[in-house]
Amino acid sequence: MPLFILMERNEELKNQITGLVEPIIRQHNLELVEVALTFKNGKPCWQIFIDRPESAVNLKDCEEISNAVGEKLDEADIIATSYILEVSSPGLDRKLKSEKDFIRFSGRNIRLLLQSPIFIAGQKQQKFSGKLLGYAGEELEIQCQQPAAKIKFRLKDIQEVRLIPDE
Repeated sequence: MPLFILMERNEELKNQITGLVEPIIRQHNLELVEVALTFKNGKPCWQIFIDRPESAVNLKDCEEISNAVGEKLDEADIIATSYILEVSSPGLDRKLKSEKDFIRFSGRNIRLLLQSPIFIAGQKQQKFSGKLLGYAGEELEIQCQQPAAKIKFRLKDIQEVRLIPDE
């Protein structure tokens, strides 16, 4: 089977899983951050990342969500093969993906990776780090460390944004 068909099927399955687990997560006063598919020793591993905006996610939260989601996925029987289910927080170096994330973490230090390098101060650069100053109109503004300047980046040009954990 061609790779693009497998990827398309996995995306459909990911959307189905998201639809099933999101209400469960909301019932626990948590937010779904992401559903991701990885492979461990050749076996599919569905990762569910959860968050609590006003405080940290704890082990009990992950355990409760894992049990409830596992039951729901078994009941729905939408995953044809055996799989591993992991539930965790997005971590200290979490990806920022949504407008809500950009607003919530404004003022924090981030790492940003562009889709393609750009020329800044006569040099090609694809990676930037600095303080997230804000989000408006599909752009992020960052007080960059190298070069030391405020720069606006269009979301469509960004591959990934991650928090830099506080020391």
